[in-house]
Amino acid sequence: MQIPARNDVQRLRAEADIILTGAGTINEDSPSMNVRAKIVVIKIFSQPARYVFSNDLRIGKLDCALF
Repeated sequence: MQIPARNDVQRLRAEADIILTGAGTINEDSPSMNVRAKIVVIKIFSQPARYVFSNDLRIGKLDCALF
């Protein structure tokens, strides 16, 4: 069973054009940051663009779920 906050995140991702995150999040959590259609019931959506910001261009996990 999904908790309501997770459902809210999926709905917001489905409505968004872009998702921003920092390199620290990529290196620590390896997020996929995509819309999971099984959770979100929306007629039409596309996966949002995913942008990563970094002060020093260090993204240590190039094999993370985001890529």
